[in-house]
Amino acid sequence: PTKAALVKALSEEYKEDLDEVARLTLKEAQGEPSFGLITRLLPLAKAPDLMLAKGGFESLRGHYFEVKPTAFFVYRDVSLSSDEQFLTITGAMRSFQAMPVEVMGKVELNPRPRKDDITIKLQQGQKWATVTARRASDLPSIGAVLRRSGAVSTAGSVASPEPMTDPRFATWDPRSLWILDLFRRDFQAGALSLEDTLMANFDSPKSASPKTNGGDAEPVFPKLDSVKLKGRMLHDHPEVCSRIVERAHLKEVEFRLRKVTDAANNYATLTRVQLSWERDHLAVMTGESGEGFDQELHRLLVRLVRSAAERQLSTELIPILENVQERSKESDVKAGAKRVLAEASLVPPEPEGDEIAVSSGEDA
Repeated sequence: PTKAALVKALSEEYKEDLDEVARLTLKEAQGEPSFGLITRLLPLAKAPDLMLAKGGFESLRGHYFEVKPTAFFVYRDVSLSSDEQFLTITGAMRSFQAMPVEVMGKVELNPRPRKDDITIKLQQGQKWATVTARRASDLPSIGAVLRRSGAVSTAGSVASPEPMTDPRFATWDPRSLWILDLFRRDFQAGALSLEDTLMANFDSPKSASPKTNGGDAEPVFPKLDSVKLKGRMLHDHPEVCSRIVERAHLKEVEFRLRKVTDAANNYATLTRVQLSWERDHLAVMTGESGEGFDQELHRLLVRLVRSAAERQLSTELIPILENVQERSKESDVKAGAKRVLAEASLVPPEPEGDEIAVSSGEDA
């Protein structure tokens, strides 16, 4: 009935989840750039049998599934591509958002209907489902939707690569190093090049304060740190480097990617991209490129990320990590400092079938 009661309810809801409070605060402070194309990669326990999955989903066509109280997924259609390599499930999330509003001195709940269309694609031999959900909070529901078919099981979390074997970097979070390795291998090759980096969000590692006077340790909760890079590369920014050295998880990074469209005339486009490593999925978001959204570039980035998702870290990353270690000791970027990522010896990834080829086919 009052703002104080609303604050109390929110604090009770998030009382032991400072990460969630930090994320809510950061989203409000930074605002949301316009990412028109969003694909979330949901890991599966095993590659699905598409024919078996097709039968399971067809039996649900036209039905709805209550994924959580007052939130429903409506199964609309299921289709198998002509080459039987892709299974597409289309549906919609239906629910209400209740927003508190003040009317004539009284706080009331204003229900707003939510109608989000969602497409889920499964590929033969792939342990990933590609999902067009705009909200990360929908992924647990989508996992339940997939399991409801009786033919698809989710992995629950994204598997982290093995730590570096070099003892100097063995304790660093391999997920953060994976993003650096992805930039080095895939976003600095062919028609793509990393123009600059804009924002990096980190989850600091969990720790506990030492016990005092024989008592229990008081828990220290994870902290979300946000670093504005202002065009500096990840491995060049001292604050980013210090976070990596301190074993923080680089969970989200925004950057601009240059794509050459006409090498003869030196034509290229710049696209703002956000890459996220959440606990239960990977996400690729792209903004406008020139006069609109580049669907072809988005599909290529999704394939690159998916192909790299289970790839182990390369020892060729070590020179960059040595640079990160040195930069972590600095207070600012030195004038004229070399950009190790741009000058690293780059080997374009070997295509796996048509994984890396740009096409307008059925792939996500």
